[in-house]
Amino acid sequence: MVADIWLNKSHQLVPGAVLYNSPRSFDLWGYSPTFGRLLLRNGHFPDGRHDGVRVDVLFQSVRAMKLRQRYEGLQICCASEEACERIRRETPQTTYLGGDRYDHSDRFFVLESGSGFDYVVAGAIGWHEDRAPLSWPSYFADPIPSPAIL
Repeated sequence: MVADIWLNKSHQLVPGAVLYNSPRSFDLWGYSPTFGRLLLRNGHFPDGRHDGVRVDVLFQSVRAMKLRQRYEGLQICCASEEACERIRRETPQTTYLGGDRYDHSDRFFVLESGSGFDYVVAGAIGWHEDRAPLSWPSYFADPIPSPAIL
């Protein structure tokens, strides 16, 4: 089974909507501040079972985040208006001269897993599900340059 989803349009990201829900464990797999890319990866269930399926969740153009290293089960929602206001209050460093530096392209996502309030403010979210080994680069990784270019 292979699944590809990419969400970055307003009609796809309705406040309060559940975008992704999984009983699997997810780890913070990588972050690139240069490109604002945040990757969460799953390969196992909380009990340690592995069914051969790998899921990568990518946030693109990340502006702010509050995360855990590991999620035992994960639900990602579009933030409600109340959650957006809470995120704005928790991220005062993202204001500039008293104005809101978040713009119309920024989307507010809430990550739920047990207790706590985690979030990512980013331009888009996507996920890819495949049967590749966990050690392989992400589907979302930049392509490896051809040897002729090196």
